[in-house]
This record gives sequence, C-alpha cells and structure tokens, in this order.
Amino acid sequence: MTHRWLVLALLASCTIGADARLEGTIDTDGKLRGAADLDGAAAITKIDDTTPLDVGHERMNVVAMMTFGFGWGSNGPHGSVFLGALTIPSPSQLLGFTAGIRINFDLHCMQFAAVGGPSMLLAQTRANNRVDQFGPNPQVTRWYHAATALVGVSDCDGNSASGRFGLAYQAGAMALEFEPGP
Repeated sequence: MTHRWLVLALLASCTIGADARLEGTIDTDGKLRGAADLDGAAAITKIDDTTPLDVGHERMNVVAMMTFGFGWGSNGPHGSVFLGALTIPSPSQLLGFTAGIRINFDLHCMQFAAVGGPSMLLAQTRANNRVDQFGPNPQVTRWYHAATALVGVSDCDGNSASGRFGLAYQAGAMALEFEPGP
C-alpha cells in the first residue's frame, strides 16, 4: 500500500533534481561518522506570485520534496531518504533555506535527523515564462548549494539509541518542469 502512495506522489511532482551531499556527525557516545551521498529528488514547486510572472526573478519554493539516494559512510554502503522543503533564491535574492527529516540506513545502523540551514543560488541555467491552455506554466532550472546542521538519533547493531549531531554540505540542481494546477 505504501508504494502506491509513493508512485502517486512521484507522478504529481512537477520538479526533478539531484544533489551530492557530504555529512559529518558525532554520536553522544563519541563515535564520529562521515557519509557522502548522491540523491535524486522529486518535488512540488511554487513560484512566488507576481504580475506579470517573471520566473527568472522569483524564489523557487520547493515543497513536499522527497529524495532517495545511495552513498558511502562509516559502515560502508548506505541508503538515504529525505522529506522536506527547500527554497532556492532568484539571482537577485541572497538566501533561501532547507529543512526536513533525513534517514540514513545501512546493514548496521538506522539514523534519523532533523536538518535545517541556509541555501544559496549557484546559477540559473533556464527560465521560461511559457503559457499554455491553463495559463502561466513557468519552467526554471537552478543550481544551488546548502549548508545544514542536523540533530537526531542513531541506533546501531540493536544497541541503545544515542544522540547524533552534525553538519552537512550539499550542491545540486532543481528543474521546475511545470507549475501544478490551473
């Protein structure tokens, strides 16, 4: 049943993207951990409303973002899932933000964390104010980077869970292919 909801969410997504992420954490029991991930993303995006619409100068509000990825960490290969939001500023704006819940898992550990921090635009490579039979239908591609802090729990090898704190850096691209709804 869960996979059906996932398929519906992916089909409703109007934004696709990818990012590379580096993470360093310390558990409350003193264990240092590092990880590197490559993630694919699907999301719903809303562009700030202006009249007339100028997608190249408006903030991208990426909500209901889901990423699925794989990488290498302290225990070897692992998977990752993120559910959250990301704002990517336009070329005329300074900062956006990202926030959400991230889960990393491997054969030994399940790690949960709340993450949040600022995002910044690296480049905008496409901005089209396309209009179709439903009205404005913007398309934009932005490259961004973000620095986040994380706090959560880590449960490894069935031992008692320990607290987890850390920092992460990611760089990626998000491409709005159409804005949902008329």
